[in-house]
Parts: sequence; structure tokens; C-alpha cells
Amino acid sequence: MNDKSTRGRPRNRKIDGALLNAGWESLAAMGFDGMTIDDVLARAGCGRNSFYRRFDGKLALIRDMLAQAYQQLGELPDPALPPREQLTDWIDSMGAALAGQRGRAMLSILEALPRYPELRSTRSSMRDSPGSPLRSLIRDCCSATPSDDALAFAEDTLAGAQHYHITTRQRAWTRRDSVRMVDALVGMLEQELADSR
Repeated sequence: MNDKSTRGRPRNRKIDGALLNAGWESLAAMGFDGMTIDDVLARAGCGRNSFYRRFDGKLALIRDMLAQAYQQLGELPDPALPPREQLTDWIDSMGAALAGQRGRAMLSILEALPRYPELRSTRSSMRDSPGSPLRSLIRDCCSATPSDDALAFAEDTLAGAQHYHITTRQRAWTRRDSVRMVDALVGMLEQELADSR
């Protein structure tokens, strides 16, 4: 949650969760531009004081929603598995997370990025961290270490493909799709490594 003042009564974690969930619902239903604080409050069953005790406004709420999403996606699969299996499992879990309401909401955020630099910088700082779990998994599947630029491109390619198939075409993402995506990403990076030798 946002680092707002902690004076007064202790914060109620149920309200924290209700506001984040209502934010996802509102964003999925109304789109980024249509989402309003009033709609979020109505969905959460909370008052303005509860909201503004936690957030400065809509963008602060969305920053926390993105942080929640990246934290959940950052949970790595079983480290005992080979890297390709871990990456495939991670892509499966991302596919499940993008299905339904969360995917529509994330697509709405992606559509708003060009118009809101502060939102773009928030997303970039979360996604582009050098220790990105996804980037690490992709790197571990390669025979040598690809460049950061190549890894970022691979990550963007994966995100774009999943968003397109799941949220735009509303196609079910299967384990076979995840395996094909791993093969394509690793093949692309291995080709770049071979070309640079």
C-alpha cells in the first residue's frame, strides 16, 4: 500500500483488499479513462476517507494494483524444476492471471500508457528491474547470457502475445501455448547469441 501517514486508527487490511479488488473490477468494466474514484468506492463499499487515507488519487491506486500484480507474478515456480519447465509454469500462471477481469484491466492500463507518463514510468520501473524473475527465467533457459536488450525484447514479445491472444481475442491459453512460447523465445535468443559470435 501507499506510504500515507499512519497516525490515528490502525489500517484495516480488509479495506485495503476491498479497494484493490474494486480497482481491478472498475478498471476492467470502465476502462482507464472511465474508471472513477466514486465507482471504486461503490464497488468496495468504502467511503472517501478510507480511500484517501491510502491513496492520493486514481494513479496511486493503479500503482498499488500494478505492484500487487507484479508481486503475484513474481512468485517463482518450483526451483527444483529445470529452467524450461519453470518458465513454462510461469507463463501458464501469467496466462491464468490475464484471463477474465484482470486481463481486461491490464489491457486498459497498457492502452493508457502512451497518454500518462507517470503511469508508464511506474510500470517500467517494476517490469524493467534487472532482477526481474521472468527475465532471470528466460536467461536461464539459454546456452549463454543474452543482452539485456534482447531479454527485454523477449519479455515484451511474451507479454504482447499473451495479451493479444487472451484479452483481445479472448482465446483460452493452454499448456501447449506456453511450451510453444518458451520454444519461440529461447529460439529467438539463441539465434541472436549465434549471430553475435
